[in-house]
Amino acid sequence: MGLALGFDTKGHIAVFAPLMGLLFYIIYLRNWKIFLNWKWLIVLAGFAALIFPVVYCFYLQYNLHPEKLVRGKDHINGVKFILFGQTVERLKGESFGNDAKNDYFFFFHSFLWAFVPWSILAYIAIVGRLKHFSKEKTNGLHRQLL
Repeated sequence: MGLALGFDTKGHIAVFAPLMGLLFYIIYLRNWKIFLNWKWLIVLAGFAALIFPVVYCFYLQYNLHPEKLVRGKDHINGVKFILFGQTVERLKGESFGNDAKNDYFFFFHSFLWAFVPWSILAYIAIVGRLKHFSKEKTNGLHRQLL
């Protein structure tokens, strides 16, 4: 329910961030059988049911009114936009204007200023965790060679 509400309010990023955390946790545990649990189907069905009202609203707002102009474009497929287009535009930097298109560190410095002082702690934690994983990987490789 939390993932669906996050999607409904913030889009794909609200689903992507927690799922990446879960994925890395499962990779860390190396418990691949978790993916074969039938309960994931219930989670997916519940997620689809809870995001349906938002998807339907985009259908009503855009698909039924092709004459609407949004940023100079008409005939917008609202369902396609909410499920696929919004994320692609963000990744390409199209929704942030021309300045963001060529700035490869756009999200890095946007996160930095938007969440100060927590962003500094987050970057320190990320670097520390990457060092920990690389050190653990090196130690594991060293043990295997001995």
